[in-house]
Amino acid sequence: MIAFAVVLVITAITAPWSNYPTNDDWQYARAAKLLDSTGQIIIDTPIAPSLVGALAFTWPFVKVFGFSHTLLRVLTLSMAALVFFSLDALLRIAEVRRAVRVQALLLIAVNPLALNLTLSFMTEYYGYAPALLGAVIWLRHRRFAETNASPPLSFRAAIGVGVLVGSTFWTRQYCVLVYPALVAALLVCLASAREWGRLKQAIVPLAAGCAAFALPIALYFVWASGRLKPEFAVPLHGALRFSLVNYLLMLGVYYIYIGAFLLPLFVTWPLAKRFPPRGRLFRRKLATCALALGFGLCAFVMIRLHAQDYWDSWGMHRTFPFLSNVIHNSGLGPVTLSDVYFHGGDVYPTISRSTWSFIGRAFVASTALWGLPLLAAKRLGKASRPRREVTLFAAGFSALSLIAVVQAYGNTGFDRYMLPVLFGCTVCVACLLTLEKEAVPAPGAQGRRRVAWTSVAFAVALLPVGAFSVAGVHDYFRWNDVRWRLVDHALRLGVPSTSIDGGYEVNGWLSYDAVSAHAPDKSGCIGACTCEAGELLWTCHDDSYRIGMNVRNGYVELLREEPDFWIGQDRPLILSRRPDPPPRRR
Repeated sequence: MIAFAVVLVITAITAPWSNYPTNDDWQYARAAKLLDSTGQIIIDTPIAPSLVGALAFTWPFVKVFGFSHTLLRVLTLSMAALVFFSLDALLRIAEVRRAVRVQALLLIAVNPLALNLTLSFMTEYYGYAPALLGAVIWLRHRRFAETNASPPLSFRAAIGVGVLVGSTFWTRQYCVLVYPALVAALLVCLASAREWGRLKQAIVPLAAGCAAFALPIALYFVWASGRLKPEFAVPLHGALRFSLVNYLLMLGVYYIYIGAFLLPLFVTWPLAKRFPPRGRLFRRKLATCALALGFGLCAFVMIRLHAQDYWDSWGMHRTFPFLSNVIHNSGLGPVTLSDVYFHGGDVYPTISRSTWSFIGRAFVASTALWGLPLLAAKRLGKASRPRREVTLFAAGFSALSLIAVVQAYGNTGFDRYMLPVLFGCTVCVACLLTLEKEAVPAPGAQGRRRVAWTSVAFAVALLPVGAFSVAGVHDYFRWNDVRWRLVDHALRLGVPSTSIDGGYEVNGWLSYDAVSAHAPDKSGCIGACTCEAGELLWTCHDDSYRIGMNVRNGYVELLREEPDFWIGQDRPLILSRRPDPPPRRR
């Protein structure tokens, strides 16, 4: 409740209530609108996400309240609440201390990836909410079985959770990785305890659960055959591809990013029973942190060697942000205006490259703190069975999520694909932090002082991330507000939408039907009907009128407006018009 209340306060501050799509969710919102108007699930956009589960959830609300992007964002918030509940329930099963649970959930609440996706109609929360709820049901059942000496897994739990998690493939494919992570954690726990009899008892229910898990996935492919565009299968084509360089690159990028996200938890780690610290345990922690930093430095060198130097473009970059999409070089959220997206020199300078370079190097240095949870992992052998199983599940889920992204996209995945890894690593580190705090207690007044100082350290480390997230979300919606106001101005002038290049979401939302049907309105073309951005993915037929942060190629400015930015320097958005062609000579 505390963490989600923070999300609601941030939502009230940033006011993301304007009725327009953001990022890829114009495609998802399009499917929701088509379902409302036709009664059929039609997913006809190039990216062709699975999406069906999200549509099934939102359809009754759209029917009652009418379609709007604002409604879809509110429904995403409800799914985010279920994710927070499930993560808290997992930490409760692992008997994580209340203070650590609150800190872990606050860390996710203000994370830029999580916050940006919460205020959209992207599919992440619609998929991970039921998947993580399935993990809660499974692990609560496992805790009950261990406490009451009953069979390790019942048919009801195995099949029920299998169907629930398998069904998330209809919303977002990666969510199904929750189930193999649960199965692996169970098998490892039973095998490590040499409970071979109980392991045999679990085999048949596990087989039934795996069959139940596979059934909705198989049914999805049956349903999708002939319904979705070929682009849906593109990530699946990489399933058997292996590249060691891609794994090293992406592991390094995730290692740096997730380490930076978890920094507020790392700084609360108990270092020793006494101060100043001394003894073998403290020296071991220093050595492990040095090794962790060494891996971070190697990862940074790999990125510098293999990534491109064009830090504003799509893909992996040498300068932080190493991966783009949500955490962008100009703030938070992709700036999908054609002049900014396709012409790197035109990116507006809200945050300088030197600033990002300093932040990236600071994050690389912070990877040393990975040594603290890595060293604490040895305490899992003496931990309670529920805590050990939750920790193993979270670690396995994170690892499988990373593997899935590398197999599907190589080293070109978006940063938002880190969200499940963030969930899993946060749960895992919170469990290990509780183990460490129980092993290194502080007596009396010293313990109270330590709690006070760790709370202050957590708040100080969390504040910069929270400030960036809040300001970034605010700026993301403010410049989008201005963009759509300029679009409305052009439409009021009588310009058809197919002659306005307003950027990715504008073009897709307003012109996809006409362009994909090869029936655009050509009445607004000034001279030839052409578009520099192109029709493929950008859905741009003609850019006689442009909305951008620059006036390009001799265009004439019609209107400009400056968004109210909280980060960096303001830059106006400009509606411009192609000049009239010279009259033909007789």
